[in-house]
Amino acid sequence: MKLRLSSIILFFILLQISCLHDQDNNQITYIRSDTIAIDIDNINHINKDQIESQEWIKLETTNESLIGDVSKIFYTNNLFIVLDNKLTNSVFIFDGKGNFISVINKLGKGPGEYTKIYDIAFDELNDVVHILDLNLEKVLKYDIRGEFIS
Repeated sequence: MKLRLSSIILFFILLQISCLHDQDNNQITYIRSDTIAIDIDNINHINKDQIESQEWIKLETTNESLIGDVSKIFYTNNLFIVLDNKLTNSVFIFDGKGNFISVINKLGKGPGEYTKIYDIAFDELNDVVHILDLNLEKVLKYDIRGEFIS
């Protein structure tokens, strides 16, 4: 029980750090030097002077990588991590060029499985995806190949 509670607390701490929000900064928050978060629902315009460069990267489409709805997306460690917790209840992982690496889709109540993804966090130091399942009161960890860790 202590380990479970500690994992959930750690998850929320990581989540808070990754989801900084500053309303005084025109709805654009700098999280890291190469990452910005933009609240597209509340932004009136983007000043082109604020964008140093842009690049469009097409994510590879395969039968395994079909995303139903993008709930959250991270770009870190040269990886795109995409959460779809509405339609497929999965996490999709692509490399920095958009090539499909893996999908985490482990629905169930057995070991290494979840019933519903409520949120995710990414451990950049260890390349580990943390999945929060409030129904099971668990934080599950998977590597970027989609293999269950703990």
